Amino acid sequence: DWASEDKDIAERGKQALMADLHADPSDGHKRLGEWLADEREDRFAFAHAVHHLAHSGQNTRAMELLHDFEWLLTAVGDKGVPAWTLVRDAPDPEDEVVLALGKSLHALRERPLELAFQLLGRLGSDHPMRGSIDEVMKARG
Repeated sequence: DWASEDKDIAERGKQALMADLHADPSDGHKRLGEWLADEREDRFAFAHAVHHLAHSGQNTRAMELLHDFEWLLTAVGDKGVPAWTLVRDAPDPEDEVVLALGKSLHALRERPLELAFQLLGRLGSDHPMRGSIDEVMKARG
């Protein structure tokens, strides 16, 4: 019957077109993650950089952002990014900074600018992040 043949032809054409237009999602995550990681003004960038970096396999870069106290404070304290989204998107959920953030979620939801105190209390004074926390907090006054 000619109607079913037309449907088959249309379906094959649609599948061929979709194959031609297919984009690899990991390439999109990679490009977006790289751009968002370098963007320092847009709230969207802070909210989604870790997610896109992790989904494109750039786990080291994602973890670098999470270990960058200036970036974290800007994200959580200044831009209002919920800390739980950063914990959720972290490629290494067992990382001590990610665990410290996770344990601080309740306090940070109420008072996001207490990030330094929460991290210092949970990471300890000998943690490598201590120096950057002190430096950023001193610069911010």
